[in-house]
Amino acid sequence: MRTAVDRLKTSERAKYWDCFKRDRTEEVSFWARLAKLYGKRILAPMAATGEVAAGLAKQGFEVTALEVCPEMLEICQVRAAGLPNLEVVRADVTELCFKDRQFDFVFLTACDYQILCDPEDRMIALQSLHCVMRPGGGLAFEMMPLKPEPQAKPPHEFEPWRPPCNGAQLKMTSWSEYESHSRIHRIHRRLKIEEGDLKKEIAYEVPLQLLSRVEIHALLCQHGFHKVIEYGDYDFSIYLMDSPRWIVHAERRPGC
Repeated sequence: MRTAVDRLKTSERAKYWDCFKRDRTEEVSFWARLAKLYGKRILAPMAATGEVAAGLAKQGFEVTALEVCPEMLEICQVRAAGLPNLEVVRADVTELCFKDRQFDFVFLTACDYQILCDPEDRMIALQSLHCVMRPGGGLAFEMMPLKPEPQAKPPHEFEPWRPPCNGAQLKMTSWSEYESHSRIHRIHRRLKIEEGDLKKEIAYEVPLQLLSRVEIHALLCQHGFHKVIEYGDYDFSIYLMDSPRWIVHAERRPGC
């Protein structure tokens, strides 16, 4: 697990990570509305540069952001400066240990749960999250849905949504392929960087394990969660197969 995440979030890409993210204000508001159902103590595993975690801290939540990549962690720590209610910890989602507290709400963004392509990693992650949540607490994560006929996407080039602060010129080429036998959706990307006299390309792959609704419900039930609700977007609309997003929300069973 740790090797897979370190490969996806390398030191070379860390400082450009947020450039290719759209404005996340609506997303932060969505997680905040869910978190308010449970309490103020939030755990944000696989937090990357901590943009969403910092947004929730600014709304008054007590947030603990977890990340394993040192370069991502450093950016997250810079964001946490001046936010005493944002704690940044180097920790793996499959190896959590908070003996002194339990969290009210836990969330994973951007299909991070599906980066765990190994079935054992997925089970261990849910067990680990269950252990650090209070009974009755909330869990939510965003998923890439398993379509009836998943399709590969041809290469397309796009520029960053936000300009990098260092004035670098960035372009991203992305394409994907789908392996029907494993149900793994592989996103391939090539990042071109021009920064002064420096010109380089970073090629990388993001494998996502596509899971069915039946599998997700069964996994959650098996690991002590219930009351599963699915949303189709950050406006809390009901999830349908043509929804722009798939967000799964559940609660830890009391007494379990």
